[in-house]
Amino acid sequence: MPKVSTAEGMMVQAFARRLGKSVQWARKLKRENSPEWQAFVATQAPSTPQPLHQAPVSETERAQEAMERAWQLYCKAADAAERGSEVLVEQVALNRAAKEAREQYEKARKHRAAVMQEAGQWVPVAKVAAMRQAMTGLMDVVQNHETTISGHLPDDMRPAFHAAYAAARPAWNRGIKQLDDYLLSLLPVPC
Repeated sequence: MPKVSTAEGMMVQAFARRLGKSVQWARKLKRENSPEWQAFVATQAPSTPQPLHQAPVSETERAQEAMERAWQLYCKAADAAERGSEVLVEQVALNRAAKEAREQYEKARKHRAAVMQEAGQWVPVAKVAAMRQAMTGLMDVVQNHETTISGHLPDDMRPAFHAAYAAARPAWNRGIKQLDDYLLSLLPVPC
């Protein structure tokens, strides 16, 4: 007897449960392609979603779609495994399918991150934290900036320079605060 695929075997077992008959009887109806089997298959066929956009063009889009497909597969397999089964073999197969689907999702997620990093669309948290740390060095320079510049000016120009610098400083401080807030928003919230 040819070996039946796990998905096919699960479908036959579900068909048998729906009929309230034995698995052997369900297999016989399947082999005969009976009207009952055809009706059951029609109710089990997954709907094919219509694409919302054109096929992905970039490697990043392809990686995103692969990750999403793997996640959907995992959710379906985990849901089927969670619903359980009266037949231990089916439950083991469902658990294995959920585990394999989760592994596929993890691989797709890692691939997507690698592609996004390579494309420059993803920045590691450590680099964002390093940018924020580098800003403290910039703040030290700015703290001494006014004094450094005024030291190069003639004495009679210094009061006008200090007044102009004081007038420009609030806008500078707002810009630096916005940049710092943005960088903070990219970092994970500490527990």
